[in-house]
Amino acid sequence: MLYHPGKIIEVVKRKGKKTEVFALLEMWDENIFTFDVSSDISTKIKKGDYVLVDYTPISEKVPVPKQIVKVILSEDEGKKVWKYYKDYFEKKDDKPKNLLIKKPEGKDSVTKFVG
Repeated sequence: MLYHPGKIIEVVKRKGKKTEVFALLEMWDENIFTFDVSSDISTKIKKGDYVLVDYTPISEKVPVPKQIVKVILSEDEGKKVWKYYKDYFEKKDDKPKNLLIKKPEGKDSVTKFVG
């Protein structure tokens, strides 16, 4: 099993024949994603929770991760795990850097943000 920690920014519930629950998450590596929430925890999940997202492959033949919020951590566990991952990320030398790319001056000159 492979899990990644995240922090719930927002919970979105969509009612229809079956209620679907999605969570907007900030991940430890500064990414932001929206994931399905497992029906086992969909009524308990709330903004501010620390969670684990299942990144186990869908199957042996399909190596795409499931990407479903599966576990709600206690506040103490969540803060410890979050701090550990964030500290690790901050120490990495190869993390993406924000770049400003400037084109030569002229009428078509544009500054673009990359990163």
